[in-house]
Amino acid sequence: MESIGERAFQNCSGLISIEMSTDLTSIGQYAFSGCSGLTTIDLPDGVTSIGDYAFSGCSGLTTIDLPDGVTSIGGSTFSDCSSLTFIVLPQSVQGIYGSAFLDCKNLSAIILLSEEPPARESDENGDVSLGFLETTQVFVTPESVDKYRNASNWEDYANRIFPINGNLSISCPTSPQMEEGALTPVTITLKNTGNVPLTSLTASLTNGGEYFTITGLGSTLAAEEETTFTILPNADLVPGTYSATVQVESNLAEPVTDSFTLTVVAEYRPILTPSKTLSQLAIEKIRAAEPGDTVELTPSAGQTNQLDKEVFEELLGKDITLVVNLSGSVSWTVNGQDIPENATL
Repeated sequence: MESIGERAFQNCSGLISIEMSTDLTSIGQYAFSGCSGLTTIDLPDGVTSIGDYAFSGCSGLTTIDLPDGVTSIGGSTFSDCSSLTFIVLPQSVQGIYGSAFLDCKNLSAIILLSEEPPARESDENGDVSLGFLETTQVFVTPESVDKYRNASNWEDYANRIFPINGNLSISCPTSPQMEEGALTPVTITLKNTGNVPLTSLTASLTNGGEYFTITGLGSTLAAEEETTFTILPNADLVPGTYSATVQVESNLAEPVTDSFTLTVVAEYRPILTPSKTLSQLAIEKIRAAEPGDTVELTPSAGQTNQLDKEVFEELLGKDITLVVNLSGSVSWTVNGQDIPENATL
């Protein structure tokens, strides 16, 4: 499919997502107008033309990715997109028609990547105003600031045109540690220290990828916003040290990297002191045994293998066999009827 026709999905308020053909080149007028359930739109790279009112009234839309190839933004294209807080217009944009952003009540930033100021075209009502809020700021490449401010068709926005300052900072913990098998995540802090929102955030491991997996990084970070994501260690890491370097990239900032070394320590296995002595356990088992039974005892860690005389006094004269398992596959055995009545215990 190379085009989406006029009013194709108009007022489909239940439409929450759409996957567009990679062959798509144009979107007709009112194509998605009133689709209030849409929150994110990712246009294919081949799209060059977007009709008037194409996304007007998409009140739930928070993010739209315009490919570098779109040459113009039609009249009222994004009007009444009340959840849209910023938009990036690619360097291919040569013209913007009137009312393109009319009543976008939360639009705080428009980022234009074109080095030459796009033409301001009039809409169907002859209006060339873009419909910006008074608080909406326009960000352009640093080398283009004067061009925009001095352009006759942008002079009404001159006092709100600023250079793009895209910056990221990343911070890894200095010496994370976890117990073997615990799968304790390593938390990475990421901050947008620039003045524009950053999109297309991606994180990768330039080394250590065989030990760790990245999870939890969102795709967008507002100006001055801080977030965290996690690096999960593999379940099979044995005690030792494991190093990794994390790199994060975005659309408007240089890549940033930081490193950490995770120390995995052996699982702690405490030696438990038994609540009863071996002699106490032997007496309990002898008393519970029936004639002809065998009572078997194996000393636990921390238990002595010596038995008190009370054990033999309890066993004396009974047809019960007591077996005590010692270390090295050695054991000793005694039957109560084999203990002389006059034995000194």
